[in-house]
Amino acid sequence: MAPPSPRSDPVVGFAPALLLQAQGIRGAIFDVDGVLTDGRLYLSEHGETFKAFSTLDGHGLKLLQQAGIAPLVISGRDSPALRRRVADLGLGHAVYGAADKFAAAERLLAELGLGWGEVAAMGDDWPDLPLLGRAAFGCAPPQAHAEVRARAHHVTRRCRPRRRARVLRPAAVRQRALRGSAGRRAADAGRGRMSSEGVLEPLEALAPLQGAPRGEAHPRWRALPWPARIVDALSSYLPMLLMGLLALGSWWLVKNTPVPEEPPAAAPVRHEPDYTMHAFSVQRFTAEGRLRAQIEGETLRHFPDTDTLEIERPSVRGHSPDGSLTLATAQRALANADASEVQLLGDARVTRSSAKPGEEGLSFRGEFLHAYLKTERLRSHLPVTMARGGTVIRADSFDYDHLQRTVAMKGHVRASFATSPLGSASRTPARAMP
Repeated sequence: MAPPSPRSDPVVGFAPALLLQAQGIRGAIFDVDGVLTDGRLYLSEHGETFKAFSTLDGHGLKLLQQAGIAPLVISGRDSPALRRRVADLGLGHAVYGAADKFAAAERLLAELGLGWGEVAAMGDDWPDLPLLGRAAFGCAPPQAHAEVRARAHHVTRRCRPRRRARVLRPAAVRQRALRGSAGRRAADAGRGRMSSEGVLEPLEALAPLQGAPRGEAHPRWRALPWPARIVDALSSYLPMLLMGLLALGSWWLVKNTPVPEEPPAAAPVRHEPDYTMHAFSVQRFTAEGRLRAQIEGETLRHFPDTDTLEIERPSVRGHSPDGSLTLATAQRALANADASEVQLLGDARVTRSSAKPGEEGLSFRGEFLHAYLKTERLRSHLPVTMARGGTVIRADSFDYDHLQRTVAMKGHVRASFATSPLGSASRTPARAMP
């Protein structure tokens, strides 16, 4: 019998969860150095640069195009050899010498009308991390940077997986052929034996090792009546029948025992927002129903992995039990889930007005301010300016506690105080020791 013909489909070794995650892909972004090449550069004595491309990878890119997936090439380098290779493969979407690969990918996706949820990406170094972080399916070669492999959904086992598939396919065919020939030899051994000339001899031709001659019954067997002969024969074969029934029952149990389903692989935690709001207003109340804080802004994004809020152009209003009002603004803000802590970034300003008549308000200004609304504290490790009435104090860092009415300033501190309570007279500068 001729050996079985090899299968025409390639060997698939991906987990079902990865195959499900890769569904819906309509575009694939590839880096060049270290992905489509082995990452090495060859320099001639005239300064010419040479790279080694694999024909197997080129065939894989053509298979992607046949499957309706658009290959996109984004390289941080540019060379005539790279442009020639891309032109030979018929790839119409490529960016060469890209300093910002994420911006280049955004332009290509806009041209093709694709979103990041429909794109796969493959890279090997830090400039490729933004692409793998936003793509629906990220892939990395085994020699990629450790952070790139940690961010990718799948890491290939070899630099050229298609070559590995071509090696395994004939090996599997050979293994099936050997397994089939061994089975046939075992079956033939049950019916006879091979002679020295290679001819199969039936067992009937073999002489018995001991006992009565062939064709003659045992003397005891001839002495028994036929009912006793039947009972004797059944008693001889009864253990074999019981063992066969037990084996059949074990086989039935194995075939019909339900196999527990494997739990689905947990999806890797990614720092992506699960919801976004525009022109929003969020209010927080105390257990007594009193308004504690109100947050407004242009855009709000919630990140479930850290349970934090990111706000663009925030405006935060905090209401204290004593009736005082705190107003905070900045270019950007980060807050926890209950808005009890707010970090103000970029032109941060905090103004606190007192509920007592005639008491002047207090304001803080700096590039970074960290506000604790529950404990009514304000901190910063960067330079800050504090003003109250005609008094202005500048320090390298500070810690303000409104409940204790204390402020601790560190580093280089400069202050100017008004000579009159109304602040109309000239100011006298004073310098505090750090």
